[in-house]
Amino acid sequence: MRSPKLHCIMLSAMLVFVAVTAANADWIREFRTEALYNSNVSRSNRDEDRLDDFAFGASVRFGKFTHLDSADKLRLTFALDLDSQAFAEFDDFNNISAGATASLRYRFGLGASAPFLRVEGSVHWADFNDELQDGVRSQFEVVVGKRVVDRLELQAGYVFDNTDTRTSLYDQQGHSVFVRAAFDVTSSTQLTAEYSLRRGEVVSYNVPPRPDLIALANTRLEVDIFGAPYVAYNLDATTQRGVFGIHQAITRNVGVSFRYELQSTTRSQIDYTSHVFLAAIQISL
Repeated sequence: MRSPKLHCIMLSAMLVFVAVTAANADWIREFRTEALYNSNVSRSNRDEDRLDDFAFGASVRFGKFTHLDSADKLRLTFALDLDSQAFAEFDDFNNISAGATASLRYRFGLGASAPFLRVEGSVHWADFNDELQDGVRSQFEVVVGKRVVDRLELQAGYVFDNTDTRTSLYDQQGHSVFVRAAFDVTSSTQLTAEYSLRRGEVVSYNVPPRPDLIALANTRLEVDIFGAPYVAYNLDATTQRGVFGIHQAITRNVGVSFRYELQSTTRSQIDYTSHVFLAAIQISL
């Protein structure tokens, strides 16, 4: 575990936040609730091992964004995050997490059409019903983007993610690249699409015996998450993810979102997919 580093990072971020609050700043107060369905929560590559589940989540985000120059080319955002998730059947995945997110955005010019560069980092502590999954989740992201026409914005970026837990089974690191598009159908309706490619560690659950997975696994462990004799395998793999979504503003402060994700993970002869459907309500104050 690297919790001392976590405390240093969060303390440094808070000091930066305090130092700029005297500047022109605006509050962020966001509340979100969601429901999702995952067709392969066990991330298994055999049909007979695949298990699905529903989950319900809620999150709160509170912070400020601060203009660091008079032209609003440089903006700093800092927020505290609190998230929770509860599964309908497999409650070992139930979790609550708390942490902070900071980002710095620079716009190369004036107006919404000017290209921008954003650097963002986040650190969270997650507490699971399955204590072996408890630990620190951190992420670093670099994004470039531009509104190419009045209604269409394109983005591309790189993401590094890291998970430190109580056991090496759930320790994971990954490097991702992505492209993203957002199209404003109307002033209140937005369509989004994203493709990402990640290389790194994943955890897949399967019913033994699986000598093919043993040969590929970094580590493995018998688990009772699913009420049946499953083994969790930590593997190096490639994950492709396609996302399609729609966001509809109901009022100035309330919106609803619907999203579909197709996730495909491969390594050697191993190949498994997941279909995720999500509906969410967001309130901004």
